[in-house]
Amino acid sequence: MSSSAQIVQLSEDDIWLASASFVGTVLVKAGESAAAESFMNSINEAYASENLSQVLDLFISKLDTVYANTDSDQDLEGFTNTCSHLPVRCEDAHAAAQALAAALSADPTNKPERRLQGLINLYNTVLEPATKLAILLSIMAFAKASSLADIMLNVVKTNIDSWVSTLKLDSAEQRALYVACADSLQSCTRKPRTAARESYRLRSKAIKTYKGGDIDAAGLDVASTVVKEYLVSTDLFQFDAADIPAVQALGTGNAEQKALLALLKLFLSGTVKEFRGFMGGAGGKAVLAALPGCPEEHLLSKMTLMALVGLVNRRSSVSFKEIADTLDMTSNSDVEDLIVRAIGKKLIEAKIDQLAEEVVISKCSSRTFERVEWEGLAADLEQWQGAIRDVLALGTDPKGALFQGLESLNGSRAAADNGIQAS
Repeated sequence: MSSSAQIVQLSEDDIWLASASFVGTVLVKAGESAAAESFMNSINEAYASENLSQVLDLFISKLDTVYANTDSDQDLEGFTNTCSHLPVRCEDAHAAAQALAAALSADPTNKPERRLQGLINLYNTVLEPATKLAILLSIMAFAKASSLADIMLNVVKTNIDSWVSTLKLDSAEQRALYVACADSLQSCTRKPRTAARESYRLRSKAIKTYKGGDIDAAGLDVASTVVKEYLVSTDLFQFDAADIPAVQALGTGNAEQKALLALLKLFLSGTVKEFRGFMGGAGGKAVLAALPGCPEEHLLSKMTLMALVGLVNRRSSVSFKEIADTLDMTSNSDVEDLIVRAIGKKLIEAKIDQLAEEVVISKCSSRTFERVEWEGLAADLEQWQGAIRDVLALGTDPKGALFQGLESLNGSRAAADNGIQAS
């Protein structure tokens, strides 16, 4: 016996009517026969009048019922895909897409994976940048609410920059997307450290979109969150946003925000003695209240590392005594332990000379990498270029001149590399 299969091409009307029939069947199964009849009559009338907005509204009105009473994921996929392709054919495509997104997002506990996929399909079908942005924001909020943010981690990391450029987002839209993605990724559980770093990166991007005159309460909150994450992190040591308007505006905020900014400045340019004095006052109490679960000892440990970097930066060697006196330490063993920690954190490359009681520095990160650091890097590069020019022009002593230039370049590259790693 032989058999054959015939492929039948369905029109869009056939597909939508098939989905409507499926909804009617689900309603009957749920004991809503009268509702099923009314639904089918309304669908037929909407099709007859070519009112696709009404068709979508009817589908949306039964969406939760369909999700609650359908066991087959394949059936749900077909229904959801049908819905996802309707908004672009509606008179007000933007409003239609937002209405469907709201319906899909309404219950994050009822088949959340299928709902999330429906939102993603909706994003791929809509055309206008403003509509795509609105759907992206819905996707991020739903991923967080449904505990599915882990699914979006690599998607966000890979696509965030292309979203900003292809959708041609303005500053306000960029920060809305950055913050929404950061908030969503913060709920990741599979790779929490990776997600935390990405969230910090996205919020840092968000606060850099603010100008002096458009910093509102939301902007202060985001800037405050970035500073908090930096202060408590055991991996972040360089902060390159201290001078941007959103961070500086914390100085005009509430007592907590002012205290966070003051502590940030100490981390970036202060001393251990100044830190101890600050933590003993009202500012210290405000910071500890703003950072629950972060004891003062944790902040002191990071402050000591930051002060060490400030002390040894651009120096070839530093004595144990100078380190101990500057960082308020009492013994050489404490100094050696601190140096080992700094090397482990890749803040410095150094050797400990116990006999000479000094630390020999080969590379060192910077506490910040802003205008002054860029000027220093430019000076080093200019020195290296000069050495190379001397070799080319004179043709004498090439080894000594070249090595001098390479030594300057290596130091400059190390500063940039350490800045990238710390960021």
